[in-house]
Amino acid sequence: MTFTAQIANYITSGDRTTELENGGWIKNIIDFDLGKYKGSLIISPDALDKKRERSNDIKGFLIESGDLVIEGIETAKEGEQVVTDICNLLALATMSKVIWYAYSFNGSGKKISVSGFYNHFRPLLACGSPGQTQNFLELCWEPYQKFRETRKLYAVIEYLLQCDKPSQPMEIKMLFISIVLESLKSTHAHEQGYEFDGKGFFKKKPEGKKQYMSFQKLLEEMLAEKGMQADLADIIKLRNEVFHNGLSEKGYEHMRKTYDKAQDIVREYLLRLLDYNGPYYIYSKACRKMLSISS
Repeated sequence: MTFTAQIANYITSGDRTTELENGGWIKNIIDFDLGKYKGSLIISPDALDKKRERSNDIKGFLIESGDLVIEGIETAKEGEQVVTDICNLLALATMSKVIWYAYSFNGSGKKISVSGFYNHFRPLLACGSPGQTQNFLELCWEPYQKFRETRKLYAVIEYLLQCDKPSQPMEIKMLFISIVLESLKSTHAHEQGYEFDGKGFFKKKPEGKKQYMSFQKLLEEMLAEKGMQADLADIIKLRNEVFHNGLSEKGYEHMRKTYDKAQDIVREYLLRLLDYNGPYYIYSKACRKMLSISS
């Protein structure tokens, strides 16, 4: 059956066209295949006009974007979960709070109150390209389902969105990105079978003694599992300073550089965790440069 949800805060052009009442046409539809589910994103002409005419003015506001149509849904509960997961992936791709606020299914429907805004500040992917949106959803759908609960991906994405809210002090940005790293580190440790006793994560030696793993060692292990290496010293120093002192004595440029580095690490790690292949923007280069992940 068909589940049709109305979504907000995702605006991009499509690769299929819609005929307009005035006789014109607009490319506003992106189709994708998620295995059991076949879907289409249908962006409203009004949303596309708003982005084209006043892109900077719509930031910070909830923007009704269009419809998310999913085939293969059997129950309303299933449909809600599927569109929530798709919205979360789109939020990661665009760094905007993509959400659904209403749907119709099997002769009935639902509408809810939501909050969140269009931001699109240093997006992860070039979602202006319809093919990139399709590729991202299709590649990352199954890994997202696998890790959604065990790696707390919804919370991780939500905190990433909080990092770059407008007018956020740098210490708050660093606090949020540190929480993301803490969460990813902890869920990785649990997956590896480490125990936690209140003092920290540890593994037992053959003689029964506890070998504690530091925050840095767990992060290095987590990154290495995905073929990544990173110098974490500055990130950990600033994270400790913010956690324990609140305000940092470091200058803005030092904090900015350290925060940007942490963003780069988190973004690349999440893409690798989700088995993404393809180009992505580098946060520290203000999204003026792209790198590519290949299998």
